[in-house]
This record gives sequence, structure tokens and C-alpha cells, in this order.
Amino acid sequence: MVVDRTNEVRAEMRRRAMSGVRIAQAQFLKTAIELAPKPEPVEHPYATGTMKSRIYGSEVVESDGELKCRVVNPMTYAVYQEFGPMGSGKQWRFTPHIRPARDFIKKQFRGIIERAVYGK
Repeated sequence: MVVDRTNEVRAEMRRRAMSGVRIAQAQFLKTAIELAPKPEPVEHPYATGTMKSRIYGSEVVESDGELKCRVVNPMTYAVYQEFGPMGSGKQWRFTPHIRPARDFIKKQFRGIIERAVYGK
């Protein structure tokens, strides 16, 4: 007698993939926090580290057969740190942190998922 366990296998693979995406998101989040700027209080007396402390990851959701999540910095000035002073004519040193963290995790993503799904 042959027992069809296709649905069980699919559910287990989905669970493992979800775990891998959560691991990748945690690494993405950690890297973004490490890269986020925090000026020295001597240079900026009001520097509090708020930009680093507010970065968060969204829930992992399934949409159109894909697992998706986000890493977000909700601070209003985060966009200026990420892309610089857009159109203001001013020049100052900005410090991207979300895009470099994304690029870093993109290089590792396949390995993270393979370890989570296949145990490699």
C-alpha cells in the first residue's frame, strides 16, 4: 500500500522555508542596526541612538506563493541618511544602512535557505 504524504512534505518544506526567511531577516536586521549611524555626542549633543533603536522587521507573510518580509527604519530622517540630501543643494556626509544590509543578505540568502530547508 502506498501512502501519499505530499501535503505533509509540502507543509514541512514551507515551515522550513519560513524559518529560513526569519533567520535571513534577523541577520538583515542585525546588519542594518550595526550600519545605522550614531554620531558622537561631542559632534551632535542631541545624538541619542534613536535611529538604531527604531529599526524593526515586519512579520513574514506569504503572498502569491512567496514568503516576504521587510526591514524598516521609520525615522523621518532615515531616508536622508539612506539617500543623502535630495534636491536641497546642501552636501553632507550621509550613511546608508538599509541598502548595504540588503546587499549583504542577498549574497547569503541562498545559503541560509538551503541550510534551513535541506539541513546543508
